[in-house]
Amino acid sequence: MDTPHNPKHNVAAMVRDVIERIERLETEKKALNEDIKHASQEGARNTGWPAKAFTDYAKMRVKGVGSYQAEATFLRKIADALEEPDPFETVADEPDHGGNAPAAPPAELGAAAASVVDKAKLN
Repeated sequence: MDTPHNPKHNVAAMVRDVIERIERLETEKKALNEDIKHASQEGARNTGWPAKAFTDYAKMRVKGVGSYQAEATFLRKIADALEEPDPFETVADEPDHGGNAPAAPPAELGAAAASVVDKAKLN
């Protein structure tokens, strides 16, 4: 008999609670992802830069630049092993479609955005 004192009942209740919590979190995650998408699109509209650049840069800051530098090292090793060009040099050497350097970021985006643009100009 499944009663509150029955171990089988307790396990079923715990599993149901965990599943329901995961479902609620998935719903919240979907809403947060939509908010992130809208924020990136707003940044793109205000600067003319790709929306993906905003999300990628934010992810890099959260994850830590050092982590990306380590990943880049391994990506370069893979490209070298395949006798392919450095994936980062190839992207940097490609001209933008307008033939212009990236536009200066609006002042309200701060020093971090200016640094990204300065680095892009150096490449």
